[in-house]
Amino acid sequence: MVLVAGELHVTYAGQKKAVLKPGSYAYGPAKRPHDGYCASKVPCVLFIAFESPLDAVPVESKET
Repeated sequence: MVLVAGELHVTYAGQKKAVLKPGSYAYGPAKRPHDGYCASKVPCVLFIAFESPLDAVPVESKET
């Protein structure tokens, strides 16, 4: 994914948090749980491309 606008914080399970700024990119391992949030006042806009058919699987939060 490439961040087009905003500042995005993304954390993949077992890895350090990545802070994306416009023009930067991140590659997420397939099927690895991750969390992300837009940390800027302007909306975050992403360009996301997949190498294979979509394999994103939503995970229910375990927070109560």
